[in-house]
Amino acid sequence: MSRTPFQSILCPVDFSDCSAAALDAAAGLAALASVALTVLHATHVELPSYFTESGAEELRRQLAAARGAAEDELRKWAEARLPAGLAVHFAVDERPAVEAIQITAAAMKHPWIVMGTHGRTGLQKLLLGSVAERVLRESHVPVVTIPPEAAS
Repeated sequence: MSRTPFQSILCPVDFSDCSAAALDAAAGLAALASVALTVLHATHVELPSYFTESGAEELRRQLAAARGAAEDELRKWAEARLPAGLAVHFAVDERPAVEAIQITAAAMKHPWIVMGTHGRTGLQKLLLGSVAERVLRESHVPVVTIPPEAAS
């Protein structure tokens, strides 16, 4: 039987200060519990409906080429914040953020999700949406949110 109620941690990031604060919390929790940490970045690009098939295929090719650069950047950005010796996996997913988080968490063994929230309210939240809110509402695993004040 595990000493903790979780066996892995998923930390979705968008390279913001809020994500950095969440990564700090997730890494500390993973180190304390001796569990693996997965750092995820979603890079979804919606293709406009007016794109021709050849234009869409060219954009898909360019995005696939850019994925390697995104993985390198994610690793470099995160490793600067992680304690030595922590078991870490890095993932870049081309699905919308909430879907990428849900699918990644579903593939993990007893995960918790630790993620930052930008603290948007009102019109900002309506126009920009809230990934953290949707993950909280739709998740089948525990979610820990790190408020924007933690990034200060």
